[in-house]
Amino acid sequence: MISLLLINPINLLLVYILYTKLQKDSLQFYVVMVIGALLDTAVNITWFSLIFWELPKEWLLTKRVERLKSSIGYRGKVANSICLVLNYFEKGHCQ
Repeated sequence: MISLLLINPINLLLVYILYTKLQKDSLQFYVVMVIGALLDTAVNITWFSLIFWELPKEWLLTKRVERLKSSIGYRGKVANSICLVLNYFEKGHCQ
């Protein structure tokens, strides 16, 4: 599962955003953040709706996995795995 997250080009852009921490005063930062938020929302609504087998209640994937990681069953396990990946690149990103 984790390898699927890292191979997906859309998720690689999201990891790039978390990992590089671009300078907040640059135009590049704002462009990457807008593209990243749009892609995060698209991935959350499409791929992760299929993976979690539910429609999202949140717009962003991080908020969704924060809600689901305390769930019992496969959703909780998948959400914990995603949180581990996100926290690897930015400590404390997924609470």
